[in-house]
Amino acid sequence: MTKLIVTSIIIFFGAINLTAGTGTSFSVTADDNNHIMINLAKEVQEEVIVTLSDRYGVKVFSEKTQSHTIKARKYDLSKLDNGLYTLELELEDEIKIQKINKSFNSIDVYEAEKSSVFKPIIKNNNGKVSVNVLSFHGSFQIKVINSKGDIMYKNKYEANGSFNSIYDLTTLPEGEYNIQVGIDVENYYGSFDKKVNVDSGIASL
Repeated sequence: MTKLIVTSIIIFFGAINLTAGTGTSFSVTADDNNHIMINLAKEVQEEVIVTLSDRYGVKVFSEKTQSHTIKARKYDLSKLDNGLYTLELELEDEIKIQKINKSFNSIDVYEAEKSSVFKPIIKNNNGKVSVNVLSFHGSFQIKVINSKGDIMYKNKYEANGSFNSIYDLTTLPEGEYNIQVGIDVENYYGSFDKKVNVDSGIASL
């Protein structure tokens, strides 16, 4: 395995309000007819992916919409089986998560199990890739994978704050690589990818 030059910084913050400074507020309420109502207040309009998954992680509903449309937006869950579900709103830079439980005559919204996960920011600067993660009380794994599927680099991190790391891919052979960041925190697991092309830097004149 080719050795990468890696510079990492983990900053510990302790307890922090995950919605502070994001310009986003999010709430879910339920009525007596197995309906839920979602409110999302976002300062900047952007695309939102709304998904509902059962306790096994199987998606039972998904839609793409715009953030300005999610104001008292109602969803009818009456035809779903009873049980625990996870509601996710995926925004450009974060994912809002809410656990709910459907029974025969009502829906319970577990306010204590509402959380936010900040999506990693992956940037490429001439083969030097920076990865920024804002993740609390959880772990994440970073992999560099070549076009053949070979893992060129893999490391797992535990963090209670922000993480910043730079990976120098110029030490790798020329080709296309996939930077994969897998986040594993309470109530959420997700994988985020970015393709990076590394060339020799030699050009014909």
